[in-house]
Amino acid sequence: MVYLIDTNILLRFVDRTHSLHLITRTAIRKLRRDGHILQITTQNCVEFWNVATRPATKNGFGLTPTDADRLLRSHFVTKIIVQKYLNR
Repeated sequence: MVYLIDTNILLRFVDRTHSLHLITRTAIRKLRRDGHILQITTQNCVEFWNVATRPATKNGFGLTPTDADRLLRSHFVTKIIVQKYLNR
């Protein structure tokens, strides 16, 4: 089955201090392990980027653009795109 991952899931997945981090990571790992396809859209990437680079004092993560890009690519974009094409 294909699942569209909401931006809030992406944010909880990388925010180790959030109370929903562990359950989010567990759910994503289970879905991947069970062979499900997880997809994100460009809109998810934009929303993730906005929160990741927003100052922590303004409800963001306060990351540099380089760090936000690294997080997005290492956790979501590459793995999800590769998984999508391997499962065809």
